[in-house]
Amino acid sequence: MKIYPEHALPVLKITLETILEMRNKEKTANTDDWLRVTIGAIGNYEYQACHFSDLLIRALFDCDLNIAGYAAISLGKIGAKEAIPAMKKLMDSKEVSDLKPILKKAIQKLNTST
Repeated sequence: MKIYPEHALPVLKITLETILEMRNKEKTANTDDWLRVTIGAIGNYEYQACHFSDLLIRALFDCDLNIAGYAAISLGKIGAKEAIPAMKKLMDSKEVSDLKPILKKAIQKLNTST
């Protein structure tokens, strides 16, 4: 069964907004899986999900580096060039050394996309 973007993207947007808002109030581990799945699904819609860049940039700065990595990958997939400064800022942080290869790959993808 194919899920069409016009059906899935509004649900993904509401899910991402809700989870990010919940995490702003209190970091709860039970939202980690939902957040990773939602961010990954958004990236799968590539350029059709380009209007998600602001929310994904917020997720890029999540305290869970796995979530930040998923956000970086999805930002690269959706072609969100406006995320490059945020990714470069994050790369300057010492706390994200494990995330740097993912950030570099996402930046390269964005720099080579048209």
